[in-house]
Amino acid sequence: MNIKKDGDKYQVESSRKGKFYEVEIEKPFCSCPQFLYRELKMHGECKHIKAVREFLSKKQKPSKKEEKKEKDLLDELRKGPADAMELVNKYGDRMIDSLKKRGDIIEEKGEVKILE
Repeated sequence: MNIKKDGDKYQVESSRKGKFYEVEIEKPFCSCPQFLYRELKMHGECKHIKAVREFLSKKQKPSKKEEKKEKDLLDELRKGPADAMELVNKYGDRMIDSLKKRGDIIEEKGEVKILE
């Protein structure tokens, strides 16, 4: 499937070439008939939403270098909480946000710690 990012939404090509459906992954929502008339009522997901989820999971796979930095960060946090700004300066906000979204760490009152 051909997937194009369009702002905070995605355009996913239908099996009919040239026809695109709009997908909002956060809701989730898709403009295809399968989703609108079946999946929406049953709180399910159509193949277009599943395709975007798969696309995002492949796109967000960390490199070996990023995996090493992530391991170093988690090792540092195993010693105890650390100042959030120091960690952002050392490891970058993208890595901190990624670990928070995965539920590995938590940030409270300017401190970052491993979520147990």
